[in-house]
Amino acid sequence: MKLKWLGHSAFELTSKKGLNILTGETGAGKSIILGALSMILGERADTSSIGNLGKKSIIEAIFDVSKIEEVKQFCVSHDLDIDDSQIILRRELSTIGRSRAFINDTPVSLQVLKELAIKLVDIHSQHQNQLISDSKYQLKIIDSIAENHDELVMYKTQFKKYVELRNKIFKIKSQISSSRENEEFLKFQFDQLNRLNPKMGEQRDLESKLEILSNAESIKDELGFITSTLKDNDNSIISQLNAVKTSVNKLNPEIVSADSDIKHRIESVLFELKDISETFSDCLSGINYDPTLIAKIDSRLNNIYEINRRFKVEDSDELLGIKEEIERQLSEINTSDEDLTELEKELKNEGVKLKELANILTETRKIAASRFSEELMSEAKHLGMQNIKFSVVMSQGKMGFDGQDNVEFISTFNKNQEMQPISKVASGGEMSRIMLCVKSIVGSKMQMPTIIFDEIDTGISGYAANATGNMMKKTD
Repeated sequence: MKLKWLGHSAFELTSKKGLNILTGETGAGKSIILGALSMILGERADTSSIGNLGKKSIIEAIFDVSKIEEVKQFCVSHDLDIDDSQIILRRELSTIGRSRAFINDTPVSLQVLKELAIKLVDIHSQHQNQLISDSKYQLKIIDSIAENHDELVMYKTQFKKYVELRNKIFKIKSQISSSRENEEFLKFQFDQLNRLNPKMGEQRDLESKLEILSNAESIKDELGFITSTLKDNDNSIISQLNAVKTSVNKLNPEIVSADSDIKHRIESVLFELKDISETFSDCLSGINYDPTLIAKIDSRLNNIYEINRRFKVEDSDELLGIKEEIERQLSEINTSDEDLTELEKELKNEGVKLKELANILTETRKIAASRFSEELMSEAKHLGMQNIKFSVVMSQGKMGFDGQDNVEFISTFNKNQEMQPISKVASGGEMSRIMLCVKSIVGSKMQMPTIIFDEIDTGISGYAANATGNMMKKTD
């Protein structure tokens, strides 16, 4: 790894293959280097690192990834250029707080930079020592030992499928429950509309008929006047036009020679007036005052108006759409019950599959936990912890995203002392050495090009410090 930092204190640091040790008294700048490396790995940037000497700070790290296939696959999946030997991470920080990240000169989000960084560098610090007490981290260690990546992916895929189906069922149940509360009311409304049984255009037709029947006498008077004026008396328009026709026929043809078609035109007018007269006569014969029919129509309209008022519509045609919607909702309630039954059967089957995958995952972890316990005790004894007893306690819990297993590391470092959770019995120095053992064991299962130990010697000295150094060299 090569690290460059152009900030208020420009420097370049190149590590050689194998174990590299950076020492110095307090204030020498070790933390600055670690801070720069943390920034290149995606940690929060601080504008104070720029100072007054420039407009921006640039941190760049070059990693040898010639033997790390996982990193190459990551770059391919994120459409990032990469050669077969190295990868360059760069972070730029401006004085206004703007931060930019690059992978092989390609701009990327900070999240993408972080995802790649964890595949390149592992920083072991005092803070990380506390992770050994975290159950999730403990489980992660066991999975690393088990090398059960494929099994874990299969389980998580099935778990996601199971949860999505379970959530779908819950949603349907909520909908059914809500629909059940309205079912009786929906049935009541449907019965009202069913009894009324409105027809398309019925309200307008009935209103028109009622208007005609209610005014039958006046309408008949008007129609009678029209027919009488047109033909039904000696002074009617048609009678008078016939008289005109007769007079025209008596005239000398030469008198009307200017318009020789006059007779034909009069005939046409007479024909049209007779047709109009017949139309009005038909209308007159169809108009009859019928109190019984009026009462019947009036009653039907009153029923329509009442239902319109209840459903807050103006025209009965709108009731047809409401009736269809209510019918659909009622049908949907029954259909939902059927769908729910099928989905619950499917959920049960998916749950069986999930349990099978969870059991497979558990078996890989049990084997790994036993092997890990033996390996850790063996490594720890090399670090001066001769009386250490260590075990991984596994218990079955509720199935979650990582499986059904709860993991707890228990230990004791003294003879005749009861084994307890490691956080309760381990000192700072012991915790540091245990974490080193974990790194040594897990490191052999991982393709990690760079591991950084920050103040690994805290709390240890003498033989233990020497043994720690040897293990670090061995880890390399």
